Amino acid sequence: MRMNPRPADPLILSGPLILFGGPYSNLHALDALLAEARRIGVPPASMISTGDLVAYCADARGVVDRFRETGMRFIRGNCEDQIAAGATDCGCGFAPGGECDRLSADWFA
Repeated sequence: MRMNPRPADPLILSGPLILFGGPYSNLHALDALLAEARRIGVPPASMISTGDLVAYCADARGVVDRFRETGMRFIRGNCEDQIAAGATDCGCGFAPGGECDRLSADWFA
């Protein structure tokens, strides 16, 4: 999945803000967070992820699509940096052949 880096729009927010860690391809958890944000009145445009949208869980494309659909914002994490650079791994420095290295090969490809 190729992500095209582009300059972000100026970030001008008012009201409550939700800043959250990387979804790591976990669409189920992201949807639960969106539901809670709706419940407490925080719009998706006032939700910012610290990056790493894609990683170990089941639905990388679904997570990226949800960000695009809702207008949530994110700060580019190491996964996004590596994808933009055309790298073959996430750049986390896993030991070659270790469990994390093997798992990341599945989702990074």
